[in-house]
Amino acid sequence: MRIYNCHTHIFTLEDTPEGFLKYGLGFLPDWVLELLKRLVLKKWMARLALKLLRKPYAVKGLSFHLVGLLSTSSQVFRNLQKFYPPGSRFVVLPLNFAHVGLGDLKVPYAQQLDELIQVKRSFPNDCLLFVHIDPREDTNENNRKFIEKYLERGFSGIKMYTPLGYYPFDPRLEEVYRLAEEKAVPIVSHCSQGGIFYAGKELPKSFLRPQSFNPQAGGKYEFEAAKNEVFCDHFVHPERYIDVLEKFPKLKLCFAHFGWDTIEHRRKRIYHRKELYEGVKKLLLDERYPNLYADISYSLFDKKFSKQLKADFEANPALQDKVVFGTDYFMTLQEKLTESQLYEGFRADVGEAIFTKLAYENPKRFLTSAYYRAS
Repeated sequence: MRIYNCHTHIFTLEDTPEGFLKYGLGFLPDWVLELLKRLVLKKWMARLALKLLRKPYAVKGLSFHLVGLLSTSSQVFRNLQKFYPPGSRFVVLPLNFAHVGLGDLKVPYAQQLDELIQVKRSFPNDCLLFVHIDPREDTNENNRKFIEKYLERGFSGIKMYTPLGYYPFDPRLEEVYRLAEEKAVPIVSHCSQGGIFYAGKELPKSFLRPQSFNPQAGGKYEFEAAKNEVFCDHFVHPERYIDVLEKFPKLKLCFAHFGWDTIEHRRKRIYHRKELYEGVKKLLLDERYPNLYADISYSLFDKKFSKQLKADFEANPALQDKVVFGTDYFMTLQEKLTESQLYEGFRADVGEAIFTKLAYENPKRFLTSAYYRAS
């Protein structure tokens, strides 16, 4: 059986903004971060710091950054392939950090995409590229043209990461959704509390009183200000997609991480884990939206998640057809588990029949579009 991993990352630290070290290490003073930024460029120094620092956040942050020190995206992709049988295929999800509030990108996003195309040329069958869209980049029409350009250049789908600072119902995404529905283009959108978030010094007013391209009857969105890391949970709630789905009910959309967060013990949250998880599950089983999926990326490292998912599969077998396999490589290395331990452990937890659905049958349906036919 061919394995499809529907959620991976191969970007390096060169693809991130100048202040990226604040993720995972934000508890440190700025002068320490600046020092680390210089030292961490040397792998041996990063490994030494990993041994000396005792805080769990620091260990997680540096584990993540060590992979990012690999010289090229191709090298990261080759490392990922080593964990899987020959012929496995990987959905690669880039991120555009230009608007996250941590300074300028070291490498422009367009150049990053060009480099990914080179990876695709080296691994034409195994590397399935998605293109990240941030509505703040351009107008509604131009954002559609941007997506069309890369689909025509061999990309297979669209990536969204709303905690970077935008809502799914942003008016500048409407034509992107129209294209995606017309051509059955798959979209993977982050749906979990925690992770990367908008880190600007102040929350823009548009975050607090956002406008939707298809507002629910009589409804207006109003949110109270909070610390960035907490406030950005508003961007991921599955209900934020209702405006989108009411207008584009046949949209092929995957809720990454199944709404399951792994931060219950770390900080105050706006929503309870169960609320997001159950919200995603409710949408998956809603017959009005036949092309919705969820992936299990990152969440699969948590045995509580695997247990809950397996129980839900047994209670409602129809749910088995709405979930796809993914790991979130290389983000999950923060949990000190190898890729093999993650995917083989989950495979054993759910059994071979369910794993076949999640890692082969369902991805083939999800990924097939006017631009790519999965096999």
